[in-house]
Amino acid sequence: MHRSIRYSWQILYRADEPAFDRLSASPVVAPREPDGYFNRVSAKDPTLYHPIDLKLTNLFHIRLQKEIINRIGKSIKNKNFPYEFYVDSFEHECRIGLSLLLFLPDIMSVRLVCYNNFAFEEINAFKKRLLHNHPILLFVADNAISICSTALLGGLHFNRVQSRPVIGMHYDTLTDNFVEEDKDMLVALLINDEGFRKSNLTISQKVLSANREHNSKGQLSKLILLNKQGYLYATNNESRNRGLAVQEITKREAMFELACVLDKFYETYPSIRTNYTREMDYLFYATQGYVERPDLTFSLSFGNTLAWKVMLESLKLRDAFNHAMRFDVDSKSKLARLFDTIPRPHYADPTFWDVVRQKLGEDYMAKSTGGTTLNFRDNFGAITAGDNSVASATNFGAQQKTEALGIIEQLAQLRTEVPVGEQREKFDEIIVTLRSEVKADKSDSGKLRAALGMLGSILGPVASAASLLAAAAKLLGLI
Repeated sequence: MHRSIRYSWQILYRADEPAFDRLSASPVVAPREPDGYFNRVSAKDPTLYHPIDLKLTNLFHIRLQKEIINRIGKSIKNKNFPYEFYVDSFEHECRIGLSLLLFLPDIMSVRLVCYNNFAFEEINAFKKRLLHNHPILLFVADNAISICSTALLGGLHFNRVQSRPVIGMHYDTLTDNFVEEDKDMLVALLINDEGFRKSNLTISQKVLSANREHNSKGQLSKLILLNKQGYLYATNNESRNRGLAVQEITKREAMFELACVLDKFYETYPSIRTNYTREMDYLFYATQGYVERPDLTFSLSFGNTLAWKVMLESLKLRDAFNHAMRFDVDSKSKLARLFDTIPRPHYADPTFWDVVRQKLGEDYMAKSTGGTTLNFRDNFGAITAGDNSVASATNFGAQQKTEALGIIEQLAQLRTEVPVGEQREKFDEIIVTLRSEVKADKSDSGKLRAALGMLGSILGPVASAASLLAAAAKLLGLI
């Protein structure tokens, strides 16, 4: 049975500064609200976090091709993508395509594709899946970013922060279960485990198990594997010629990209927020549906909902979301009202962020954190702490952190006292949040107060909880 392989990559670049208010008109690159983006990721709410499409003009191609020709010393076929030129690392003339998306505040996403289908050879597939082994393709991606930034964002500098392979395998057969003998190898190719034959079998089994449910539909003629380390799909002649299967593969590629971007977004949200509070909280709130309500967000496709949950788990996006969150109950309510008044946000419109700032107001965060009250009873009597102060960043000393983490671990031991189901899931999330906040260089006092308050409401019937909660609140300076 003949096997062929196609290589492409999902590459993320991060700017040194946020791109808010830096978009400008350009004859080289045109920023646009993405046509049908939510259909691309099988979502339906237009207020969700989304990218800005970057439409590449003929002038962009002239500039990029000039750089490539100077590098390789040879001509290029085709004026637009896909370009055709000889790629040394593939020892072949290749058709190369590229698309660009800007995800505010600071991420540029490149989808780089080699459209050639190469005969599959395991001996070199692991080398070729790595983008750094294709210097000319890296050069193409880096220069595309540089040209776009110069033309569109005033020369804002971008650094490459992530590259993940997107691999397509095709089996020239109509046979069902065509990948059965290759499953371990496909997983290894996905996660770059070249010595997989000597690896523990539980590695591949874990990846296959995580991806089993979303592959149920049409599972005999295709396989899609998602993981934080990459994206891989395998097809046979039946699925390749079936439009629905191809559509499913394409949608999940877009979902894979979105998950990788959200992971990076949560990394820098707290730091960028110090200077762009209203803008960043607006964007953060717009991501909420992806993380907290995936069943509703991706309700257009049950299979894609299941696939998204694989990425939520693989990238630990729920933990990242909870750890990053900085706005409080009052501001969350205000954000919800803002979203009601802007049913179709236009990130590419230079005036849009002025509207957000105006509607939220200058005193957006200069108010209470939502009236959360800590009301615990310890050996000294009732301790009540109203949440009527402005949330602030707090530094804890090493000893204070150690003692606070010790109390949190004692609280975590009360997990068995919490009913299985939604209550226990919420309990687990709060414990993760408390650990993360205490360990952080700067902890958010409002977030700590709210977390302890919610924990108190969950553990109310547990006799031993009140004194622990009060001790934690005192130690963290919340009461």
